[in-house]
Amino acid sequence: MAWKVKIEGDKQYIDDLRFVFENLHFGIKIHKEEEEYSLEGTIFENAKEATEVSKQTKTFLTLIQTALHFKSKRAIESVKVVEIYKILSDDGKEMEIYDADGEFKFKKSSKNDNSNDAISHINDLKIPQPISNEDLIVYNGKTIKSGLDFIESIKEQIQKAKSESEIKEVENYLTPFLENITDYSKKFADETTTKDIITAHSEYETNLELSKWAAMRNIYESIRNSLGEKIYDMLGEDNADNFYNTTCYYHLHPENKDPNKYDKPKREISLAEAEEIISTLISKYIEEKVNHQK
Repeated sequence: MAWKVKIEGDKQYIDDLRFVFENLHFGIKIHKEEEEYSLEGTIFENAKEATEVSKQTKTFLTLIQTALHFKSKRAIESVKVVEIYKILSDDGKEMEIYDADGEFKFKKSSKNDNSNDAISHINDLKIPQPISNEDLIVYNGKTIKSGLDFIESIKEQIQKAKSESEIKEVENYLTPFLENITDYSKKFADETTTKDIITAHSEYETNLELSKWAAMRNIYESIRNSLGEKIYDMLGEDNADNFYNTTCYYHLHPENKDPNKYDKPKREISLAEAEEIISTLISKYIEEKVNHQK
């Protein structure tokens, strides 16, 4: 028995993830057949029920799109769970199909069908290109490209690699971050803070700037409620105060806005700065939770 999850969303982002997962051997794969994508791997390998797969995958997809390194530098349509497949046969043609929340829909068998229902894997082509020394940083005594804070940067680094060893350095650097996201998704999918992050992320897909500030503020408050004063250690007191006071003083909905209730920030921060602060906070929160369980 195995699980696969059909996903949809920003196709370029999914293709970038697929390319990176294929080349960096994280134990996670995204398959593509025509214009449909499915996810499989270590995220939900020990799940017994489709509802577990649903929660763990929704958590993983939210964190991968919001935490450092694997998020996109573009504004994208969120990647979401569409259906869940419980594979019952080795050839992949017998399966139970569940909806995005893990509710059973129907059982499918295509053993007598000559069509190929198995989800095929299309390899990506790596195009080596020269890499300049000014793009390199030192990691573990060796050099790798700087700026690996976005999925596009990681893909570019892989494409420009001149050898497998250079790709391996990128893999070694990024593996702990992805392992933290995967472990968190397995262990903490049911936690209140996780649900708050997922809800806020789903509300972030809007052109209304106030809604984006509200979503980030909700994530901050939920993590602060979980961690208490540790949040200042993660962000630095000035960063934390400037973020929160900016959201409350300048970006509350007019119905809730009362500047007298909130401190004016020492420095008003931009939306881009706020997004970076929240990505950093989510990444450090994941690391704190996972490491605390070890």
